[in-house]
Amino acid sequence: MMAALKVAIADEYPTFRLGLETALADDPDLEVVVNAGNGHDLLEALEGKPADVVLIEPWMRAGDGLSAVSEVLSRYPDMTVIVLSRVWDGQRVQHLQEMGVHGYLDKRTEPRDLPSVIRHVMAGGMVAPSTADGSDRGMREALSPRELEVLALVADGFSNKEIGERLFVTEQTVKFHLANVFRKLGARNRTEAARSAMHKGLIG
Repeated sequence: MMAALKVAIADEYPTFRLGLETALADDPDLEVVVNAGNGHDLLEALEGKPADVVLIEPWMRAGDGLSAVSEVLSRYPDMTVIVLSRVWDGQRVQHLQEMGVHGYLDKRTEPRDLPSVIRHVMAGGMVAPSTADGSDRGMREALSPRELEVLALVADGFSNKEIGERLFVTEQTVKFHLANVFRKLGARNRTEAARSAMHKGLIG
């Protein structure tokens, strides 16, 4: 059996960190090895407990989250860094991209989607919020891998029922995913969502 992927978490809010741990605890392939309340504690803990992936809020009030991101990327080039935040203005995202962050997630991402998102990024995929509306509030939530699957099938012309059959989920589950897709992309219907996703390069 393959060893579980080791995950490090860094966020100033204990309740949020607990929520992440709970979301990952049910997955036997993921193990939380570090739970830090600031960037300094994260770096200190990683010296004794190396991780495969770091989930971090870079804009913590302690002011050391962004520097911790930089340090992790520099010290541990093989470690995957995924940012979890609700602060998504274009300038900050561009800065994180230039630093080499591997993924960007809105904190309101469904917790149950986290394991698949982590695997997606670890496999070389990218998740990132959209800057399409150009506002300071700005970024739409990143689409989960499952939502991208559903959206790609919508673009290929499949009905909700057919999508459910292909993904082995109920038609109601497909509708649930599409509702999230519409909200995140600011789309009003299936056609608009597919067109928007293709324009942004989210699907082929």
